[in-house]
Amino acid sequence: TNNFSVNEFEETKNFILKKGQKVTYCNLYNNNPFHNFQGLLVYLNPEGGQNMNCDPTLSDFDVIVIHNRTDKDNQYYHIFLDSKERVYLKNVYQNDLVKMKEN
Repeated sequence: TNNFSVNEFEETKNFILKKGQKVTYCNLYNNNPFHNFQGLLVYLNPEGGQNMNCDPTLSDFDVIVIHNRTDKDNQYYHIFLDSKERVYLKNVYQNDLVKMKEN
C-alpha cells in the first residue's frame, strides 16, 4: 500500500460504484459493488460491516477486496481506508504479504 494513496482508493471506489456491477462474493454481504479489471476481481465492502446488502445510500465503502483468480493460491487481498484517512493492507496470513512483496 506504499504505492496506493487515499486519492487512488477513492478513485477506484468511485469507478467501481459508477461503472461496476453487483456481485455477492462472500457470506457477509450481498450485492457487493464489483468490477473485473482484466482478471483481477475487485469488490467493495461496506463501512462498518452493518450494510449487508451493500446499499450505497446507507453507508460508504471502506474496503477494497482484490481477488487474483489467476494466482495458483487463489488469494484475496484487502485494502482498508481507516477513519484517519490512511490506506493500509490487512491480511491475517503472513505468507500473503510476502507474496505481494515478491510480485
